Amino acid sequence: MARYRKRITEDRRNSRKAFGFLSLAILLFIVFITLGLPLVARVSTYVSGLRSDKDPIGVSDKTPPAPPFLKDVPEFTNKSSIKISGRSEEGATVTIYMNSSEKEVLADKDGDFQFTFGLLKGENTLSAKATDASGNESQETKEYEIVNDSENPEIVIEKPEDGASFSGNLERQLTIQGITEERATVTINERVIVVGSEGSFSYATTHSEGENVFNIKSVDRAGNETETTLSVNYSL
Repeated sequence: MARYRKRITEDRRNSRKAFGFLSLAILLFIVFITLGLPLVARVSTYVSGLRSDKDPIGVSDKTPPAPPFLKDVPEFTNKSSIKISGRSEEGATVTIYMNSSEKEVLADKDGDFQFTFGLLKGENTLSAKATDASGNESQETKEYEIVNDSENPEIVIEKPEDGASFSGNLERQLTIQGITEERATVTINERVIVVGSEGSFSYATTHSEGENVFNIKSVDRAGNETETTLSVNYSL
């Protein structure tokens, strides 16, 4: 009888141990699901990131950059050199073709670059292309033409003659006619006058009694200017 009771007691004790082990196993499984898997995922992501950081940058980049953009390139100038600025891909090497020479400039982190262009007298040509960090080359920009002109425009007053005299109501109206450089800007006493296709201009006005003085100025496309004075006399 005593042996039977002892066996029952041991069976109960073993059952409680088995239940405790099962409960602990279930608890550990829940903890692993809630904490362990996200931790493993984070570690895996971190390791993958390290691997990708070690991969060469731009190895698969085969897309050429866009052609550089050159800002405010003048068609005419009276300066011997000009500073040109532009934009390209960040860090790109920009090759500048100036007449028969070339130079390279590096675009900064914002893609901006600038360079100085020494000009020859007369016509100059300018173009550019970009090469990115992977060695891809852009198409070349259009070819810009820049005329370096430092000569002042000529003004010829065809009529009236300087110092001419007029009188009476029939000669009260005055027309000034002249010729200058084609596409120049002409002003007479600071009033803008239309210039024809061959540089001719005409200005009609009314005499004031006494001396009439007209300041005539011509400014060409390069910024060179010539100024002259016309004086006529009028009496009633």
